[in-house]
Amino acid sequence: MWAAVRGEPADRLPFATYNCHGFSWGGHAACPEYAPILEAIRRTGAGMLCKLRARRAGGMPAPQVARAVEGDQELTTETLATPGGTLRRVFRNRRGQPARCVEHYLKTDADVESFLSLRPEPVRWEIDELLAMVGEIGRAGVAYLDYRDPFGSVAGLFDQEDFLIRIHTDPAPVMALIERAFRTTRDELHALLEVLSGPRPNVLFYTCGPEWATPPLMRPELFARVVTPYQSPLVAMIHEHGFPVSLHCHGRVRLALPEILKCRFDVLEPIEPPSQGDIDLGELRAAVGDQMALMGYVQDQDFFTATPQRMRDHVARIVAAIGRGAAARRYIATPTCTPFAFPPPPQYVANYVAFLEAAAELGA
Repeated sequence: MWAAVRGEPADRLPFATYNCHGFSWGGHAACPEYAPILEAIRRTGAGMLCKLRARRAGGMPAPQVARAVEGDQELTTETLATPGGTLRRVFRNRRGQPARCVEHYLKTDADVESFLSLRPEPVRWEIDELLAMVGEIGRAGVAYLDYRDPFGSVAGLFDQEDFLIRIHTDPAPVMALIERAFRTTRDELHALLEVLSGPRPNVLFYTCGPEWATPPLMRPELFARVVTPYQSPLVAMIHEHGFPVSLHCHGRVRLALPEILKCRFDVLEPIEPPSQGDIDLGELRAAVGDQMALMGYVQDQDFFTATPQRMRDHVARIVAAIGRGAAARRYIATPTCTPFAFPPPPQYVANYVAFLEAAAELGA
């Protein structure tokens, strides 16, 4: 996996799970239904992409959090006090499943002004836990360390429909939020990089907000306005400290690709196959050349609906596009997202195991 990230020759087609692992901080080892996948990881020698976060103190004021139960639903309400007024955000989820935001912090122009009235404190990073997790991963996978995207952190404050209307019809307040988010992110990231410069853990940084700026949600020229000017200096800062950087960007990347390349990311993932994506692996590989590594192209939803033979056929198409053995440069075969079902259906497990076995066999 690291050879692919760095553009070095690999001895086989690299393949990995996407944030599915048996390490102590993960949830999959505690779910018996995931045992066949974890066993297949060991049996096939698959890598593991492991998402991590560093513990932080300071920054933006923390909200007050209240939780309630309504039948099989959990309700989490966050209340954020600002000099300009109180803001509220609400999440709803079935117990044990991912949450969905049903009420966002920013709903009116007055809410925007209230949020801008906040003054973040300097961030202090605690990395002992992060270093322990990186040590536990060792050579079995890649530690995937996130940092905030200024645009994405602002987009997530609004209901998505409201945000898209605002960015197209009244962009000035949104741009003010992005500018402030960039300054905050830059300072926080610099502080984290300084702390990491001593122990120098083997981590791959990533950010995920720019996927909100791709078609059909936003025109490609807007990506150049709300992402590139802010990600370019952040990526450069990470590179200056000797770490590689990945962009997590679901959906359609074809028209945004020129701007993504300008940011000088080292990796692009999860490169969804058409029809959720809009460019196939061979064409994308030709378009980026050796400028960045590609990771993904195994659609997570297929594990729910396909058959083991279809998964094997898909891996065969990947090998035909990328090559096998030492020819498989700058690509890692992974699913497109973390397995979120607890427990997973038997069909999901069987197809996931089939993917790992086919990648081990066909990519050798």
